[in-house]
Amino acid sequence: MTCFAERAPAVVACAMALLLTACGSDGPAVVEPPQETTCNGVATSVRMLAPFESVVLSGSSAACFALAGGDREYLVIPQLTGELLPYGGYGFRLGDPSPAVVARAADTTSASIPSLSAEQIFGDQVHSLDAQARLDALMRRREQREATGVHHGAEQPTLSVIGVPPEPDTMRTFSVLNTLGETPGYSPVTAKLRYAGARVLVYMDTLATSALSTSEISAMGAVYDASLVPAVMTAFGDGSDIDANGRVIFLLTPTVNALVTASACATSGFVRGFFYSHDLSSTAATSNRG
Repeated sequence: MTCFAERAPAVVACAMALLLTACGSDGPAVVEPPQETTCNGVATSVRMLAPFESVVLSGSSAACFALAGGDREYLVIPQLTGELLPYGGYGFRLGDPSPAVVARAADTTSASIPSLSAEQIFGDQVHSLDAQARLDALMRRREQREATGVHHGAEQPTLSVIGVPPEPDTMRTFSVLNTLGETPGYSPVTAKLRYAGARVLVYMDTLATSALSTSEISAMGAVYDASLVPAVMTAFGDGSDIDANGRVIFLLTPTVNALVTASACATSGFVRGFFYSHDLSSTAATSNRG
């Protein structure tokens, strides 16, 4: 999920489905955008989205899409939606295509891309998906099963009384999912706190301490703190905070990389990362409870 704020609008080119959501603005009134602009040499209508209105672009509809720019902000969620889509890199571009302040989506290959059905995402065909999609589908299925077993009065994760972040270089042990199999497995990971911000904590696995420098981690944490977390919370509301520390915890660990072998990566891709409700709703020993 990528959030961005543009004072001049953006061009989006992708071989994926895009979900665009408009964010509200309390700033001064701006000049209304033109009703039409040129996109790849073709006259294209400029679409106006109300605050929090969303639109899904897929197939030929994503070939060229224009949105009003100016002081407007959009949340863009690119998703691979084709089961038969060859694995590889599919980027998208953001920019101003013309002197008129607009945003557009451009793609010349997505017209023939089929979409995955809900049955394919949550059914028995998860093994045909790429590594990230397979893991996401497996976790959603587990969460669905776990949710049906929750009943009123069940023991809930205990809230922490910690109100301030731990000191930098503090060590912590996490329980990390270590398999793409149907039966979940977990590995203990010892990590060091490398960034403590106003909204996020970034931990680095002690087995990968040299992977990123302190300045790189600080820069990444600052982007989350200053831009991404506020934008997401504005659009979707505050997140869960069962450990009462007021922050989202990010763990960087090669255990996630090891979910896919080097030989399989070329055909199935790799797992970039994940959030797992097991860490929020479960009292099991393998839950990180926060």
